[in-house]
Amino acid sequence: MGWFIGIAGRDQSLKNSILSLTSSNDFNVETESFFLLAGGHHQTTHYQLDEDQQAGWVASGIGISNDEKPKLYDLDDWDQAIGKGVNHLHQINGHFSVCRWNDQTTELITDQLGIRNVFIHQAKDFVLFSTRLDWIKKLIPHTAINCEKFGSRWLAINQFSNGSFIEGVERISQGGHATINPERVSISNNRWSHSHREVNPQSFINALSNFSTLPLKQGQPLSLGLSGGLDSRTLFAILLQQSNSNWTTHTFGEARHPDLKTATLLNSFYNKEHYVFEERIPEAKEIEDLLPDFIGQTMLTSTPSHFVGFQAYKKIQDLGFSVIDGGFGEIARRRFMNNILLRAKTALLKKDIPALIPFLRLDRSDIFTEECNNSMISGLKEELQEEIDAMPDITEIGIENWLDLFTVRTRVPNAAGPEQARSDNELLNYMPFLQPDLIEFALNLPVKDRKNARVFRSFIKRNASKLQSAPLIKGDYSYPYWMKDYTSAIWMRIKQKLGMKHESPQTIDFLMTMEEYIRDLHNSQSAKEFSAYDHRKIDQLITGFYDDNNKDLAHQLNWWLAFEVFRQI
Repeated sequence: MGWFIGIAGRDQSLKNSILSLTSSNDFNVETESFFLLAGGHHQTTHYQLDEDQQAGWVASGIGISNDEKPKLYDLDDWDQAIGKGVNHLHQINGHFSVCRWNDQTTELITDQLGIRNVFIHQAKDFVLFSTRLDWIKKLIPHTAINCEKFGSRWLAINQFSNGSFIEGVERISQGGHATINPERVSISNNRWSHSHREVNPQSFINALSNFSTLPLKQGQPLSLGLSGGLDSRTLFAILLQQSNSNWTTHTFGEARHPDLKTATLLNSFYNKEHYVFEERIPEAKEIEDLLPDFIGQTMLTSTPSHFVGFQAYKKIQDLGFSVIDGGFGEIARRRFMNNILLRAKTALLKKDIPALIPFLRLDRSDIFTEECNNSMISGLKEELQEEIDAMPDITEIGIENWLDLFTVRTRVPNAAGPEQARSDNELLNYMPFLQPDLIEFALNLPVKDRKNARVFRSFIKRNASKLQSAPLIKGDYSYPYWMKDYTSAIWMRIKQKLGMKHESPQTIDFLMTMEEYIRDLHNSQSAKEFSAYDHRKIDQLITGFYDDNNKDLAHQLNWWLAFEVFRQI
């Protein structure tokens, strides 16, 4: 991730289990009342141990300074930053979890956006903590999913709170800090907020350029994850302005997908080297071995079939590249939650939670009992109410800024965080658009400059005009570059009704490859005894897909598989 896992307390009985769980580690420390292992990619794992071996620190992830000219942290930078304390760490950019300890106290600190998390289990004579929830789940017997706290993660676009949905496990997330000592354990999370200042489009572009070129400035080759969307296209235009040519682009996916076709076209305009990774579906046995680790780390934010494309990360690392991509650029161009702005504005202003929920729902798989579903809906309502109540007054900051701040507080840690943490273990990669300083710049831009991607489009027009020649891609749909937000939404809705969506066979092929494994899971005693399942629904789902050849059930089956694999970890 890098990653770390440890025990604070005199009961060290879990040490051997932890050692067997982690096949290798780069750093370990053991005292009478403290045990810690850490590892991962060498650029996302930093650590230091004092000479007396009674104190030290580990930083997992990446740190980026909050100077006018930011830089990626090295060992010395981390040492200085951690020495300045929690408040300073909550001001820098990057994504990271930090563990700092001495002979009396252990501190756990997470980045201000909550992209990297730490999970804690408190027992009678020890505290177990780790950057990986799935490892905590394996080590603590009888862990259970709390249906109420799980509600938003399963029923909505993402979980809304910074809480844990596993009984007996607490989560350190956005602006998080925990202190563990023999007397007590204290845990706090702090919802992200920003200061107000005057920002113009050029200062925003300058900041984006600085964040996007960090590896190049530090002598590292860089690869841009290029798609057919506007965000990575803007990063492409920024890189084209650099005198340093030690960068390339890459795309992974299916050759027939419009995203890959468009990325290839964009590269052809400027003759940049473009790596295409079209990953094969592995043999079933290989997937069986690797899938629990993938699902465990992504924590039900990705379906099992997504595992196929992510195999490309190792190949990119073997090529020696650091990686950036355009993830969450929508915040800077006012695209998140526009359905609420257009169709549920009154409900939001009134804080009418039942009226808002249909615009935040995401159907995954209908597999639970009515009792469990009711608990999840109740938990979703309660969680959404709590997060909305904690937000600033809409009339003070404007509804557009309110929606984007709500996205930063709720979607960034819960949707972006798990995959970022997983991929940190394989290579140095980060999202320039998800740097707190840049988000602050974006939210201080006038809304008129953000809507319809005005800043992005103006920059591309001035500096890389050929990039305007290719259509834009959103999901499985393409639309003309000239279209604005509202017209493009109508265009894609029309294409959807006309059946003009690109239909990928990958999910169905993946599920067919895994048929025996899926049937075995379904028939396992553990699945049969899980009381929250509506077994009739699951029976119909599996027989409908495999026996009745109803491929429309692929989406639901894919999500049931994700849940069942995670549950059995």
